[in-house]
Amino acid sequence: MKKMKYAPVVVAAISSLCISCPTPVLANETTPSTTVVEASQPTTSTQDQSQYTAPNNVEKEVPDENKQGTSIGVGYLAKADIQPNDIEAGKNLSDISKYFGSFGDEKADDLVVKGDLSIAKSGEDAYDTQDQDTHQVEKNSTYNLKADLDVSQITNTINGMSKMVYHSNDAYVNHLETGMRATFSMDKDLEGTFYIPSSEAEMNEHYQLVSTDGKPLIYKINYQKSTFTPNKVTIIMDLDLSKMTALANAYSSADASHKQIYGEGNTIENFNHTEDEYGVAYQTSVFGNLKSLINNSAQSMAMFIKDIVINDAHRATDDAKVRNGSFYGNLTGYFKAQAGHRWLTPVSFVWGAMHMADGKDSTQKEGDHSISLTVHVKDEPNQPEQPEQPEQPEQPNQPEQQTAAAQTPNQVASQQVQNQGVQTGVEDGLVSPAIAMMAASAGIMTLLKKRKDQE
Repeated sequence: MKKMKYAPVVVAAISSLCISCPTPVLANETTPSTTVVEASQPTTSTQDQSQYTAPNNVEKEVPDENKQGTSIGVGYLAKADIQPNDIEAGKNLSDISKYFGSFGDEKADDLVVKGDLSIAKSGEDAYDTQDQDTHQVEKNSTYNLKADLDVSQITNTINGMSKMVYHSNDAYVNHLETGMRATFSMDKDLEGTFYIPSSEAEMNEHYQLVSTDGKPLIYKINYQKSTFTPNKVTIIMDLDLSKMTALANAYSSADASHKQIYGEGNTIENFNHTEDEYGVAYQTSVFGNLKSLINNSAQSMAMFIKDIVINDAHRATDDAKVRNGSFYGNLTGYFKAQAGHRWLTPVSFVWGAMHMADGKDSTQKEGDHSISLTVHVKDEPNQPEQPEQPEQPEQPNQPEQQTAAAQTPNQVASQQVQNQGVQTGVEDGLVSPAIAMMAASAGIMTLLKKRKDQE
């Protein structure tokens, strides 16, 4: 293949979901608890690892970690900044800029990344997005946050841009850059602490990125660049092609040894090549393969932030016993490269996530599209004191035995028998039946005689 000249071109800015608070707390000299965890050293060479990733300068390319909306550029004329109010108005891309051709038919809403936060107590699996009411939390307890991320809009943007590149499947792509940044923070009314890991193993356990649609992830957390403070966490994510499964080569003139890309034994195309590699690289480093990579990767994913300590909340509500506090998050990112044929066309895009329509925080006002979640602490009512029990009056002493006047004849006779038994030395008042009969008769006669004399 004849070597062709090409000028630098910016190709597409892909993704980054930033979860952060409107008033971010940046790590600096006054936050000694900031932790940057050193990543473990790879077991293979840097050259071997580099084919699975691409440069990531997300903090330079997306300086606003609270960005909402999408910025798209194709060539030198087709440029657009999609804002949340464009989505509310139901605009198409062509309503914002007239230079996008058939790509302009896309709904603005389909080109902006979406996110949602939900919460669960540590160790539980039922996450509450609290779209109906704020989630009640217990003081001094640990909770997990889940950030659901819909990144299918990245795919929509790449597919739309391909319409503006002549014979896009065979258009050369080079010098790809991409990266994402997720930020999570607490507002001033929420008293708590994010988990600060002391090792990479603890990071893996407490900060996780997963695919939720079964497709392979093409991003992974860069633990070395991520930072952690008690009130804010910033997660940097790099391109990672190691999990992508085999795909058919979209280049129409691919030779027999390049019919597939990715997967075991195939070329791992990361769209970054030197000028000397141009001839061979053109076999796989084309826009058609970039589009195939994005379309076959995860369109929805989730990030878990575990073991957050919530101590209390302080924002007053209509109920004097209930106080609120909020988490904030966002996902920002970018994707750019050089693409075209003999002369390359610059294409780029950058975006920041907005809240999903479903699951929006119940306390958010109209027009607020931030990704947030509000929790509340409720004071338990005071238990009434139990009244003291009155002292029980002492029971009067019971008489040891009734007087003879109050006894029946049988009781008198029985008493005399017992007395006689004692007097005669019969142990324990036991007498023979005959003696008992005689004693009882004598006792009855004596009693009758006393009563007759009294009359």
